[in-house]
Amino acid sequence: MIGTENSDSFLAAKAKLKERIAKGQPAPAQKINRLKLKDIHELPVVFQQRDITQAMSESHAVELGRAIQRGQTLTPITVYWIGDAWCVIDGHHRLAAYRGVRFTKLIPVRVFEGTLEGARLQGLASNSKDKLPMSPREKYNAAWKMVISSRFSKSAIASAASVSDGLVGKMRAAERTIKEDIPEQPLDGLTWEQARKMAAGELIEDFGADDYVDKEGKILADRFARDYGDYLSRHPLVTMRALELYDHKLLPAIVDFYNPLDEEYFPFHIDEIDTNPEF
Repeated sequence: MIGTENSDSFLAAKAKLKERIAKGQPAPAQKINRLKLKDIHELPVVFQQRDITQAMSESHAVELGRAIQRGQTLTPITVYWIGDAWCVIDGHHRLAAYRGVRFTKLIPVRVFEGTLEGARLQGLASNSKDKLPMSPREKYNAAWKMVISSRFSKSAIASAASVSDGLVGKMRAAERTIKEDIPEQPLDGLTWEQARKMAAGELIEDFGADDYVDKEGKILADRFARDYGDYLSRHPLVTMRALELYDHKLLPAIVDFYNPLDEEYFPFHIDEIDTNPEF
């Protein structure tokens, strides 16, 4: 971790980092493709696009660490110069894996050259074989943060977050509504689900239920990760059958939760279903 921005809200940390870059030194002139572990820093409040549980995060880092110990080469970590240091913008779990195995050799990196906003978009768009797939809700929240913090086109944000142009349009409309109707509300204090509800006129007090569900869901997900590792993900049909045997009402509730009639809450596009071997 670097700086004090990690304790700030997303927009406040981003503003401080932008100032830090402006006051800092230009990036080193020499071509960089490898760095020492100690020279790669993190600022997750700005660059980490995920909201996964601690157990799941640690499990993925441990898995990558085992791959490193077997001699496998991981995809280079993408780094960005922030005025006085190199900061990871894509590859947080790979970096954690290198630290976990106390890697002493130089680490392969890829340098992103561009604006701070461009670095965040690049981090969101990057997709490598070593990267843990983002859940639908992580994609929505990452897209929402991109909407409230940048002026990229709808198509650019949609492509980077793997969501539809229409959803990004809804996010922009919600942003305008909240700014006009509730100007005192910090936009980065809201998830996309909360922003959508607020723009629709739902009471702020109702968000307590969302926070409770999210908190308890993460606790249960951590338990799954500790007890089963990635088994549930590798065997989705077995998992679904187990849920059905546990309570036959659970699977219909899950389908209702994602609401397939609304693209933004359904994790698969219709044209993907027929070719997905898990269906």
